[in-house]
Amino acid sequence: MKVEVLSKDVKKIHIRTITKQDKKHEQFSNIFFQNHCFPLAATQFQGKYEIWTLGTADRKNFTTVYNKLKKKYPLKINFIKEDSIDSLLTIKQQEILLTAKHFGYFEWPRKKSITDICRLVKIPKTVFLSHLRKAENKIIESYFLRQKIE
Repeated sequence: MKVEVLSKDVKKIHIRTITKQDKKHEQFSNIFFQNHCFPLAATQFQGKYEIWTLGTADRKNFTTVYNKLKKKYPLKINFIKEDSIDSLLTIKQQEILLTAKHFGYFEWPRKKSITDICRLVKIPKTVFLSHLRKAENKIIESYFLRQKIE
């Protein structure tokens, strides 16, 4: 195993570990990614235990990961929380996000500007931007709240 220090300050240190993988010892992260699960927060270590906070679009993915891991390791699921961005956003905010996505607003470079999109869908630019920014803010706030789960 190799450890690299990526950055550090008085309160935190960010490291990258590089471990050898072989057929006998598959890494947890590979099992997660292969089954469409992804980390929502940094892995925690409590005593001899690793604590993973994962997300996925389909609950079946957790079942697959759980079944694969329980064959080799003693493991326990502390809790499963179903959550959705949709529940955070108003219907108008969802519509505006979908419209912006449809017209390539979030791509790089942007396919259409806000002005172009508003002209096409006949919505005042101030109204469109208000809904879009509120939706983006809710999504970003949700992301940072999840990071505090650590």
